[in-house]
Amino acid sequence: MNTDTKKNKVYRLALYGLSGSGKTSVLAALAMPRYPHPLGYTCIWREPPP
Repeated sequence: MNTDTKKNKVYRLALYGLSGSGKTSVLAALAMPRYPHPLGYTCIWREPPP
């Protein structure tokens, strides 16, 4: 039995696109550390309207 109290989640991601379409840029942006905005700005993901 696993006694770890915190498990790492693994997410699988696939990027499709032509050469030069920015796939590597997206992966680099996702790997960058996140720092809070100095003025406290935030963003949220909004679901598209029905």
